[in-house]
Amino acid sequence: MPSKGQGATVRIGSNAVGEIQDYEIALSAEAIEDTCVTDTWRTYKQGIRSFSGSLRAWFDEEDTSQDTLRDAILSGSSTGEVSNLRCEDEYGTTSRGYISGTVVLTEIRVRNPGISGIIEMSCNFQGTGMPTRTDSV
Repeated sequence: MPSKGQGATVRIGSNAVGEIQDYEIALSAEAIEDTCVTDTWRTYKQGIRSFSGSLRAWFDEEDTSQDTLRDAILSGSSTGEVSNLRCEDEYGTTSRGYISGTVVLTEIRVRNPGISGIIEMSCNFQGTGMPTRTDSV
């Protein structure tokens, strides 16, 4: 059954990132060609897998989880990692599951739309290692 996006949450550990508008997770795998000269169609095997994603939120300078995301880049740490970033799908009080893992923040943007809108924050991340998928809580 299709799920509504309303109620979705992004967490760092158990702390929700405030003012989330949307998020996206991409799971991918390399395609390694293993075609032989006798084949009439190209063939492939699955190679190394990865995950990445992005999120958008209304900028909230008092939100400590948004601070954690900004600090992962601003602090100048050698890894820039955020542990246990968790993207959840919820409906009412029932969780429909989540994907979590350690990520490296690759970009954070803060966009001021001027007098006609609300300041927006967005960030892109690259997973490091294998993510965990939980179907329901």
